[in-house]
Amino acid sequence: MQVLNVQRALVFYQQIKQRETQLYIEGILDRFGSEADKNRFKKARSQYSIYVETVELDIASVIVRELEKLRNDFESGIRDLDKAIDDLDATVDLLNALASVLGILAKIITLPV
Repeated sequence: MQVLNVQRALVFYQQIKQRETQLYIEGILDRFGSEADKNRFKKARSQYSIYVETVELDIASVIVRELEKLRNDFESGIRDLDKAIDDLDATVDLLNALASVLGILAKIITLPV
């Protein structure tokens, strides 16, 4: 999921969470006349809370998957950098060995006969 979609999902979640909070304000049950109406409201409120929680878990799941993907990409990049550093180290070692050989050859060439 792209960042924009996650942001939209989070905005949506904030909106439904705010509405859920309103369903639990003090005295809301007093607005219903009969016990049957109160019970229906409680059931609907409970179902809505489950929906809000499901949305929250879905968003969290998407974010976790994205973070895992980013972590894998990051680790891959680190491995690539490590390989490049190893290659550079090998090149430096080769150049040092070549310099030693050239130094020895220079001494051999300059030896008096």
